[in-house]
Amino acid sequence: MLKNPQSAYTPGKRGQNWLKRKPDVETLDCVVTGAEWGEGRRANLLGTFEISVSDGSDGYVSVGKVATGVTDEQLEELTDLLEPHILAEDGTEVEIEPAVVFEVGYEEIQVSPTYESGYALRFPRFVSVREDKAPDDADSIDRVDQLTE
Repeated sequence: MLKNPQSAYTPGKRGQNWLKRKPDVETLDCVVTGAEWGEGRRANLLGTFEISVSDGSDGYVSVGKVATGVTDEQLEELTDLLEPHILAEDGTEVEIEPAVVFEVGYEEIQVSPTYESGYALRFPRFVSVREDKAPDDADSIDRVDQLTE
């Protein structure tokens, strides 16, 4: 938090004299390999996306799930984009053919046993669809390893 030095200090109130400084966001180009159907009014839309990086051979390993940074309008567009690539469904979980690349912002990468890659993106958020990149052009586990050194 940053405060205007000329402003009065008033406990519990930020007002216009306070600014929140968020850390600069790093990004990775990740392949969408899964998703989950939303709930409530978003039940007919994909709402959480499993994101993965290349494992260095012909496969992908997950580095997290992203569900923030997406508007309702974008969720409709992303659902339309990904539905033709659905391979299987099990309840609300969906397996997706690796065909679409997302640019995903994150604050840091941490070691995690939760995901196949051994890493998890902290505070991931959707930035954009990388229409200029094919899944083969997305980031790899080697790049993630380099970023954590």
